[in-house]
Amino acid sequence: GLSTGAEMRIYGSARFGQLATLHLLDTRQYRGAQVCSRDGKPGSSTVDPTQCAVWDDPRRSLLGTAQEEWLRQSLGKTDTAWNVLGQQTLLGPRDFRPGPGRLLWNDGWDGYSAARSRLVQSLRQPSVRNPVVLGGDVHENWVGHVKADYERPASANVGVEFCGTSITSRTSSTNAKVAERLAENPHFVFSEAESRGYGIAEFPPGQLVTALRVVDDVTKRVSGVRTLARFAVESS
Repeated sequence: GLSTGAEMRIYGSARFGQLATLHLLDTRQYRGAQVCSRDGKPGSSTVDPTQCAVWDDPRRSLLGTAQEEWLRQSLGKTDTAWNVLGQQTLLGPRDFRPGPGRLLWNDGWDGYSAARSRLVQSLRQPSVRNPVVLGGDVHENWVGHVKADYERPASANVGVEFCGTSITSRTSSTNAKVAERLAENPHFVFSEAESRGYGIAEFPPGQLVTALRVVDDVTKRVSGVRTLARFAVESS
């Protein structure tokens, strides 16, 4: 196991000429355990961060120290027009509790808020042009801004985030529920929970165009497919 030094390194980068660098991350092998899960059980759950003393502990990491440093250095040397982070989950905070107070999932970046802040700081290095974060895992489509400080909604937009749905696995949420969560999490601009599909990212001159594609019926071997939404991001 990792405790004895064994690993299967899958993080790395791929360059596409002057157009883009794809930084591929591993948020599973090196992360610290989830904290404050319900009833003291191991694994993931929603958590009230005010009731979890170690929630913001800066020593906790989702990527691990070595990978965090590799990413910072890799981003610091980039000179392409776009910088794309491919990773496994949702980056921006997702508060599940309407109104005052917060209820956050401890399994993704929300459960490692100090590490997320370090990642955003790496994206703010002068060499990093047009950051884009791609993710998945949450079985829903989420599209939003990467913020300099998620605690301050008026802080600068650092980049954009596209988190895709699963292709077949369903979610327990509904579009009515995600509409409530969009209002609670203003750094996101779009979410949809009831469709299944995939995303296509294209880089025409000066732009990133992302299409969220969904199938009509995942229970059928042959199903129609349509574009649920399309987003264009202008390069800076």
